[in-house]
Amino acid sequence: MATWLDKINNIDLEIITGDGSRFLPDYFIASVNKQVDYNISEFVFKDIDGSLVVRGRPKGTRYNIEFIFKGLNNLDEGKRFQEAAADPRAWNIRHPMYGAMKVQPIMLHYDDSKLNVTTITAEIIETLGISDLKDITDFPPDVIKTKHADVSKDSAM
Repeated sequence: MATWLDKINNIDLEIITGDGSRFLPDYFIASVNKQVDYNISEFVFKDIDGSLVVRGRPKGTRYNIEFIFKGLNNLDEGKRFQEAAADPRAWNIRHPMYGAMKVQPIMLHYDDSKLNVTTITAEIIETLGISDLKDITDFPPDVIKTKHADVSKDSAM
């Protein structure tokens, strides 16, 4: 099993944006933050103190990542990245610490204050692909017709 040090020294950060553009930043900041939130339903009752919280499955994990383009072409590479990132399709990222991920960026911050260095900070959320969703049908059409007929019959009385 590779240690975190082996991973960050031997695996490059790779970002493939929704339009298929591939980026291998010159450097990435290893001190990445991630946050796991859960799908919840919160119920409050008029005459009872407190809340009833029913927790479901985890939402997509959120990450804050930071990476750098440096050198004579950093501004051009930063602009190329910004244009590619405008495509609304999901990105595929290979991250040294977290492996392969399908993500959507929800925030990008560009810092060109260090002249030959463009630092990009991004907040990303792991996303499902459309093919990952199952066809969910609560009631088949014949059950809906039967229930509609029952309701119609009851309301006619």
